[in-house]
Amino acid sequence: MKRLSLDPGSLVRLRKHYVGVRRFRDKYGLLCGDCGVRTDEISEYFMVTDDLWDSYATDTSFLCVGCLETRIGRTLNRWDFTDCPLNKGNREFGSARLRERLLAV
Repeated sequence: MKRLSLDPGSLVRLRKHYVGVRRFRDKYGLLCGDCGVRTDEISEYFMVTDDLWDSYATDTSFLCVGCLETRIGRTLNRWDFTDCPLNKGNREFGSARLRERLLAV
């Protein structure tokens, strides 16, 4: 696996984000609202577009890739994800299926 190369400012923001995720996880958990898997343990915490989330997932805080795809009835592709540091980091460190979706056309 190759290393993620980020400029110093992006690296600081990414570290702050992951610290925030850990604090949130410790307080609330990062459980998939459908299957109950801990999305942090399988490296599947991500951000999709507001339109997609608002249409299919307003009743929960987290979904794994598989459960979101079941709800929308298709495979996620890169256009479904937001352009945020979390998703950029997932291109290197996310689960295999999340990495595949982030790069899919």
